[in-house]
Amino acid sequence: TCTMRGGSPENVLLVSGAVTTVGLDRWHEDDISADVRSTTIGGFPAVVVAPRQFADYCNVDIDVAAGQILDVQFGADTSEAPVPQAELCLRGQRAATYMLMTLLEH
Repeated sequence: TCTMRGGSPENVLLVSGAVTTVGLDRWHEDDISADVRSTTIGGFPAVVVAPRQFADYCNVDIDVAAGQILDVQFGADTSEAPVPQAELCLRGQRAATYMLMTLLEH
């Protein structure tokens, strides 16, 4: 995993990692309490996952191989300067796109 933290006023947090034990199908199971939207990033299937219970983060997962995903979570400490969840999802997608492009270049 890799974690990056931004400073004031938004105090955003970007966490990314390679998951080798589960694929995108996990997000389509019945016990998920989130709004899951399918998309494509860099030609790969992906999902944008906005939890219903917590509005301070958003997940973006890219299916990079069978049973393997690039997992990106973009969040914010909403105490100082709230960032709407839709904006967190947008920034998460942007970060996931750049990460995938970097991985494909190497």
